[in-house]
This record gives sequence, structure tokens and C-alpha cells, in this order.
Amino acid sequence: MEAWMNELEQGIKKGFIDRSVPYSGAFEPQLLINNSEKKQDVLTTLIEELREAKRFMIAVAFITESGIQTL
Repeated sequence: MEAWMNELEQGIKKGFIDRSVPYSGAFEPQLLINNSEKKQDVLTTLIEELREAKRFMIAVAFITESGIQTL
């Protein structure tokens, strides 16, 4: 369990406190946006992540009612 907690802590440090922290693991936060040039969209990313997750928690700044219905 300690390894998991250390991994999470490193991801939080890099994502929210100091981007120079040398970490590139599963817990590095990402800003999800729709980007047609790169053919990336928020819904596809969420669905891919949810398919692999055993459990999840989502924190968002805002979401539309239609966005919730889609999930």
C-alpha cells in the first residue's frame, strides 16, 4: 500500500504543486479539453479511463446536464 500512496503523492506534487517534479505515472493529473486538430475529446478519454477503472471519482469545474446524461 505504501508504494501506491507514494505514487499518488508524486502525481499530486507534479500536477498541482511543482511541475518540475520528475514523475510520469498513472496519477499525473490531466486537463481534458476537446481538440479537433489532435482528434481528442473529453468524452472519449473519460470512456477509455472508465473501462479500465475498478472504481472512480470525478472532480470537475463545471459540467452540463447533457454531459452527465451521456455518462
